[in-house]
Amino acid sequence: MKILRLNWGEVRGETATWIPDSGRLFALWPSPVDHDLCFKAAGFRDFADSDEAWHGDFAQLVQLTLQAMQYLGAANLVAGEYVTKDKPGETALIDALLAAALDDGFPPCRLTFGGPGVAFLRSGHGLPVLWLWLATGDAEEILKAVACGRPLSRMDLAWANLF
Repeated sequence: MKILRLNWGEVRGETATWIPDSGRLFALWPSPVDHDLCFKAAGFRDFADSDEAWHGDFAQLVQLTLQAMQYLGAANLVAGEYVTKDKPGETALIDALLAAALDDGFPPCRLTFGGPGVAFLRSGHGLPVLWLWLATGDAEEILKAVACGRPLSRMDLAWANLF
């Protein structure tokens, strides 16, 4: 099954140790996702069993998001771990984000762009959610770049269930 739609929302009023006090935090995730109690508790209901096509689409989503954020500066891994030591640059960063998003056995992954305090991209807890934090500005251009023609749907969820 292919990813049919991308969902996004702006996270406001939530606290977690990894969320800065200033700036704007956005969540980006595909539809459908595997059946998941965290997503269900958050209020999301578009579930189906993922397959190889879905995983390929999600890997592309991660790659496009990383590339779209590089206008803010080079990406650096500041939390999480490299999955393989022999892959260069961007591929290793994509693999680290994917591992944290799809397998809760990996620690959460966070990449900064343009140095501390500019922007970050985070995944973790085995949930296919990408968290985009921007010190200033809006995620609209990033979202358009990663959609690749798929519909974008804004949703508000009970975000703390996905942290």
